[in-house]
Amino acid sequence: MKHTYRTIFLITGFTSGIGKATALALSEIPDAHLILIGRNAERGRRVLKRLEQRCGTDMRMCDLSSVKQVRELSDNLIESYAVIDVVVNNAGARFDQFKESEDGIELTFATNHLGHFLLASQLIDGLANRPKRIINVSSSAHREAHSELGWILTRENYNRSLAYANSKLANLLFTQELSRRFDSVSLSSYAVDPGPTATRFARNNGLVAWMKHLVWHGWKKELRSAAQGADTVVYLATEALEENLNGKLFADRTPVDPAPQAEERELSAQLWDLSCSLASRGRFEMTKL
Repeated sequence: MKHTYRTIFLITGFTSGIGKATALALSEIPDAHLILIGRNAERGRRVLKRLEQRCGTDMRMCDLSSVKQVRELSDNLIESYAVIDVVVNNAGARFDQFKESEDGIELTFATNHLGHFLLASQLIDGLANRPKRIINVSSSAHREAHSELGWILTRENYNRSLAYANSKLANLLFTQELSRRFDSVSLSSYAVDPGPTATRFARNNGLVAWMKHLVWHGWKKELRSAAQGADTVVYLATEALEENLNGKLFADRTPVDPAPQAEERELSAQLWDLSCSLASRGRFEMTKL
């Protein structure tokens, strides 16, 4: 039996930071239903206790770096829902040391881009009604990206900052490519630069790395609260927007110009093809759009 609610939001990375703040804000919408995707069940249950008294909730555990797990999640969601109105691709990480996913893909790229690409693509293909909006949380770090070493770094050429920057550029290119491929149907895509935010980002690299991240941005007096970082995400998820804003990058509720490479059509098409190839390890095949 498929669920029916007034507005259904899906949020990845909901257990802390911007994802948690986004979930708390959206839970205040009358008749909202939140599909909450995370990896840490213990933290997830703590957040769920706050949310389930406010709105409908559905918590699912998934490692977004795993093609197999994302496929299984998508299949289960398609069985359970006729429509998911808004997809917020928020989960993200940076790894100080080179790591690979279970599929042999550099972990930053697999987590920050490929998992979200696969999840959104399968929901677009499989739901009876396509999502109305897809929101990708990017970063100003995309301005430091370059393609000389390729999208997916290796153990030999790994650089944590470049790996993260490339994944955030991929978020932007995916956003723009969605806006082009679906410009004639009722699906819009947006990207968000939330700014430096006090979250658990970089906590996976240990306490020292996490504190350095917070202290650095705090010293520069640019650190925001999680609620402030989530504000533009919530705005894009809920407000009526003009059609000409489809595919745009937003910061502080305002469209901003990304780095020039984030608007290269050839680059976004190449990334789309690469992502389809990587995500099709197994039975997944992206419908030709």
